[in-house]
Amino acid sequence: MTERVENTSGRGKESVLPDSLRGWNWGAFLLNWVWGIGNSTYVALLMFVPPVNLVLLFLLGVKGNKWAWANRSWRDEAEFRRVQRKWAIAGIVVIGLFVLGSGGLFFGITNMFKSSGAYIATMEQVRSDPMAVEVLGQPVEAGLLVTGQVSTGGLEGKAEMAFSVEGPKAGGMVFSKAIREDGKWRLLNVILVVPEVGAPMDITPKAF
Repeated sequence: MTERVENTSGRGKESVLPDSLRGWNWGAFLLNWVWGIGNSTYVALLMFVPPVNLVLLFLLGVKGNKWAWANRSWRDEAEFRRVQRKWAIAGIVVIGLFVLGSGGLFFGITNMFKSSGAYIATMEQVRSDPMAVEVLGQPVEAGLLVTGQVSTGGLEGKAEMAFSVEGPKAGGMVFSKAIREDGKWRLLNVILVVPEVGAPMDITPKAF
């Protein structure tokens, strides 16, 4: 019989981080003070204080899991991993946006993407495809950010985008290409990449 490990999260200094949760926290490292607010780890706000921020950046990566476990109450280790994975994916996407020169405009760009017909059609496909549902579980939720490009002119247009998705079973990235003809969007290619699965999954809707 497996011994049940006590959940000590949210107890501050009395919390003991399970060995299975030890390791580098990419969400804390990449999103630092934003991650800190979301995980009740307000020491991360020292990122606004030079030169402390240079050291703190790496401390967040090393101790992020320990601090988040101590400062918030978590239902179990699975929930902790799931939430921290979301922060890591969001951090990677944010850094990608800055590398592409989007800078402080990425929130507005994301809203534009998410209101487009191409994005809506892609999410509908992910949520309805049997393979995606089997791997991700239901419900499937989209991540915070979207990258790519959408262009329209009259009744025509084209779109290429990438964004994260998360379900009860797993999370991953979606890559989509679509064209707009006669005012209607048609998906040309929808690829789902889930780390636990390995090989990319082609969930492009079948042509009729």
